[in-house]
Amino acid sequence: MNILFVQPGDRPDYQCDMLFHGLNNMSGITVYTNKDAWFMYQGIEPDKLSSLYGKGFSIYNRLSVDKRIDDSISIIEKVRAKFYDCIIYGSVYGCLDYLNDVLLVYRKQEVFFIDGGDYDFSLSYTIKPIFRLKYIHSFYKQYSDAFKLSDKGFYFKRELRNNDRRYFFPISFAIPKENIIAPPFPSKTRDQASIIPGLISTYTYDNETDYYNGYAISKYAVTTKKGGWDCLRHYEILANNCIPYFPNIEKIPLYTMHVFPKNLIIETNKLIEHKSLTNSVCSYYSNILYQYTKNTLTTKKLAEYVLSFL
Repeated sequence: MNILFVQPGDRPDYQCDMLFHGLNNMSGITVYTNKDAWFMYQGIEPDKLSSLYGKGFSIYNRLSVDKRIDDSISIIEKVRAKFYDCIIYGSVYGCLDYLNDVLLVYRKQEVFFIDGGDYDFSLSYTIKPIFRLKYIHSFYKQYSDAFKLSDKGFYFKRELRNNDRRYFFPISFAIPKENIIAPPFPSKTRDQASIIPGLISTYTYDNETDYYNGYAISKYAVTTKKGGWDCLRHYEILANNCIPYFPNIEKIPLYTMHVFPKNLIIETNKLIEHKSLTNSVCSYYSNILYQYTKNTLTTKKLAEYVLSFL
């Protein structure tokens, strides 16, 4: 299968980049793109990598496949000849190039739009009234644009309200399979990981190995809603055989983080709060969550999920 993955390519975009990573790790798939997303490929200089968002941890500097970058003329020619089996727009806010040409040739079932934005479509109702008039036009334009695109292809929304599921499909973050720790696991030498979201003084790790080990030696680690409910940190914790302690997880909409093990985390939250996370109980839940992460929360599984709509 040949896929054209249209992306901004000038900066990292987690949801876009996770899907791109997953597609490039599927057998039988050849991914062509319009831009050189250099941050995705191995061989980045350490200083350049650390300057990326999140210090480049977890997603970047990983792909070893050959880059297949088509220029604009080649893309248009291949689109008109239907060389690509499907078209994926990895970031609807970042790049919708070639869309008019694509829609002349491809059916709705062959075009995918990925919206990894931090906010759902309830923005105009949640912002303070004093700011509402300033932002309400941009909100409705964003929603209107998304609604129009949903009629031209499958539109996947990361932060998805329940009542918007009629028009849009859920999509979630994921973690590269190679990031998931392999047994034997380090001993749990502390109850709670030292990193506290929002407390900058606890962000002490300069490299990914030490950052991951901090989770691996801990029974649980605090994680919270960031810009949106979905956050790479949730998956980094799980990938290191650590239990996320996630306050207010029960408030996450049904179709946001739709494959995340919310019910299990609600259980472990209560155990942590009641100081009942003994070594044996921790081992029991950690093993379940570890297996679930390996089987469900990888970037490859994310790519398989999107392509299942074909």
